[in-house]
Amino acid sequence: MMSSIRFSIAGAAFSVLLLTGAAGAAPGTEADIAVQKMALAAAPMSAAALEQLYGGRTWRWNDGGGYFSTKKHRFTAVTRKGTARSFATGRWFATDGGKLCMKAYWSNAGGGSGAITCFLHREQDGVVYQKPNLGGQWYVFRHNPVQKDDEARKLLRGDRIRQGR
Repeated sequence: MMSSIRFSIAGAAFSVLLLTGAAGAAPGTEADIAVQKMALAAAPMSAAALEQLYGGRTWRWNDGGGYFSTKKHRFTAVTRKGTARSFATGRWFATDGGKLCMKAYWSNAGGGSGAITCFLHREQDGVVYQKPNLGGQWYVFRHNPVQKDDEARKLLRGDRIRQGR
């Protein structure tokens, strides 16, 4: 029972890593390889740029979302799988090396566990590239100009977690 609870909480904590199908896939097509090369040629984003991109916004995920408060860098999140819900509270931080991290305690009806999830960001000419800090491949997070399927369009102003939207 305890291992299934831990698995459930860990699954919720790492749902952030499953934001796009391409994020964890090995580059296979010429387009994928080109994105990897362009991302590596781009400059890491500054902490200030990441704070401007994420601060005061909710990142909507397929199964929930996380809010990046500008007040003391608080982070809150919720995920839903069927009737099961997991909640997270913690902090987020950004570095001048392009890293954005969420350090949170995730809990559900069966217990809780801490997790740190980080993403790397690079930018060139208004195009933002992102990848999970551990593994995964670079993908275009935001095109220039922004396209309708960009992951960055899921960054919504305000606290949609507390509002329940």
